Amino acid sequence: MSSGIKRFIAPTITGGSRFGAHFLMAWRTCPQKWFYQYKRPHPTEGGEGIRTRRTASPLIVGSMFHDGIEAYYHSGFKTGEYDIEAALSSARETFLSRKDEFTSTDIAERD
Repeated sequence: MSSGIKRFIAPTITGGSRFGAHFLMAWRTCPQKWFYQYKRPHPTEGGEGIRTRRTASPLIVGSMFHDGIEAYYHSGFKTGEYDIEAALSSARETFLSRKDEFTSTDIAERD
């Protein structure tokens, strides 16, 4: 009954451990849940979590837009004279700092 897929075998624990029964019960209940809970915990719990391979282009463009708008409104907050150049500069800085996150089919190559 070998389908060519290797199954992950839960580690054998002998004696006392820092994990205990909940560690084993998580494995028995759902190996996938165990994997996410113990092998890939959320970054707030000291783990790596699950990371995407790249950031979607619309999210980067949205960051550029929001950074630009923020710079625009901050430039004229006290005086009422808003600076569009500050907005464009901030958006460009965001683009350049995240340019490596674009894939080959994104706008980074069209620059």
